[in-house]
Amino acid sequence: AVFDSNTSPELGEAVKYFVDQAPRKQRVSAGKLDWTDPLQYDGKGPLLTWLLLAIRCVRNNLFHGGKFPLIPISDPSRDRELIWKSMVILKAALPLSPDVKELFFAELDE
Repeated sequence: AVFDSNTSPELGEAVKYFVDQAPRKQRVSAGKLDWTDPLQYDGKGPLLTWLLLAIRCVRNNLFHGGKFPLIPISDPSRDRELIWKSMVILKAALPLSPDVKELFFAELDE
């Protein structure tokens, strides 16, 4: 409830990018690599909850998605943009929960 996408222009731009160009989920359909339609924000739930689910999708696509270097990617710059915008949103969200922030940095302190 305390997440405010207007705290900085960079955060506002990142949130707008996700809302306007939500990430799609990579999947295998009929034995072929395919994409689902993006999960659009419907305004009914908390924006941050939706953003974190969308960021999880970006992360999963990055680490678990198809790795086919011989197949051309339609827009490789979109991956970079999604990752960058994800980092901006996560950086803004992290201070909102002291417990999450503590767990996030716990391994780094050891």
